Amino acid sequence: MITPDIAVRDVLIGYRTRPRVASRFGHRSSGGWIHHYLATLHPRLYSPPADHGPLPTDLDELRLWALAYAGEHQQEAVLDTLSAQLPHTVQLLKHPLHAPSLPAPSRAWLHEAERSIRQLSDQIHRVSPAFALPHAPPEQTSPTTAVPGSDPAPQDITRALADFISPDIAPDDVLLSFRPHPRTGGRFTARDAPATVFGPLLHARLHGLEAAATARPEPWEEPNRSARATAGQQAAALAWLSGQLHSAGDILTWARHESHWRRLPRDIHAQLGSTATTVRELANGISTIPAPPGTALTATPVLAPPTVPSPAPPRR
Repeated sequence: MITPDIAVRDVLIGYRTRPRVASRFGHRSSGGWIHHYLATLHPRLYSPPADHGPLPTDLDELRLWALAYAGEHQQEAVLDTLSAQLPHTVQLLKHPLHAPSLPAPSRAWLHEAERSIRQLSDQIHRVSPAFALPHAPPEQTSPTTAVPGSDPAPQDITRALADFISPDIAPDDVLLSFRPHPRTGGRFTARDAPATVFGPLLHARLHGLEAAATARPEPWEEPNRSARATAGQQAAALAWLSGQLHSAGDILTWARHESHWRRLPRDIHAQLGSTATTVRELANGISTIPAPPGTALTATPVLAPPTVPSPAPPRR
C-alpha cells in the first residue's frame, strides 16, 4: 500500500472515523503494527488449513505465523525453528566480512555479532523446552470464524477492514492510514484513504502474493553469493539480516508474553526479555553499517559491542 520496497515490519496502520459519524461511534480509533492486524484479518478471510505443514523459515513469516496460528502446544516448535534459523541468517555476513572496503572496526564488530547470534541460537534452544506441555496436546481444531470463501470479494475485505472500528459502521466512514515507521528515515510516503479504497487494492494483490510465497527460496540463498558482490548487494544483505533480527526480537517478545500467561518460571521470562533486547541491539547495530547502494562502505559506524548472552536456565 505504501511501496513494494518497504518491509512489512516497517509499516504502521491507523484507523479512525470520519468526523461526520465520529460522535456516533465514540470517536473510536485504533492502530499500531500492521502485522497484528494482518494476523487477525487472515483467519477472517481464509480457512486456516488443518495441517500447517513445516513452519516458515523466513523470520518475518514465522513472526506472522506465531501471532496468527501458534497455539499453546506449538510455542516450543516456534522457538526451536527460530533457534535453528538464526545460524543460517548469519551466513549473510559472509560478503561484508571479506569486503576490503569495510573498515577494520566494523569488520571486528561483525565478527563479534556473528558469535553472539550463534550463542543466542543455543540459548533459545535451551529455553524452548520450558514451553512443552506436560501432557499430550489436544487435537487441533480450526477456529470457528466466518469465512466468506476461498476467494473473498473486494466487499468482503472492505467489510473486514471496517470491522476493526465497528460492525455497524459504513466502510466509507472508516479512514485508514498506512505510515512508514520513523526508523525508515522519511524515505517513504504515508497513504490515507477510506476502507472502500484499500479493500479492492488488497483484493487485487492477494492471489499473487500467496502464489509467490509458496515458491520463495530459502532466505540465505536470496542475496548474491558471488565473491565479487557489490557494495550495494552487501548493504542489501545486511539490511535484510537486520530486518530478520528485528522479527526474531518480536518472536521472543511474543514468547515472553506467553511465558507470563502460562506462569512459567520467572527466570524463563527474564531470559527471553534479555535475549530479545540483545537481538534488537544487534539488529540496530547491523543496520548502521551498510552504505547507500552502489557506494563503497567507507564510513566507520559507532557501535556498542554486542552483549554476550547470559547463561540459559537449565531444562525443566
